[in-house]
Amino acid sequence: MSQKLMFKRLVDNALDFLSKAIDDLDERPKYSVIHFHAAVELFVKARLMAEHWTLVVAKRQEPDWTKFIAGDFQSVGLDDAATRLDKVVPDYQ
Repeated sequence: MSQKLMFKRLVDNALDFLSKAIDDLDERPKYSVIHFHAAVELFVKARLMAEHWTLVVAKRQEPDWTKFIAGDFQSVGLDDAATRLDKVVPDYQ
């Protein structure tokens, strides 16, 4: 599996969460917020992945492509992802 395909899947998942957040806004606002948070986190991770896939892997792990494509890794959380984005991508601000 290519990094490009992994990026596409990440963006597709983010869009699914965003759509669900919109659907739940009126009748299930608590879940709308949860889905919106997940969408934002995935969009930020997708931007990191556009730079390089290793930026999505949490600090406590050694980046390993085989484990990454198998989903056997821990990814960064939203706070760490935003910090990395701020440091790595100069046009983010």
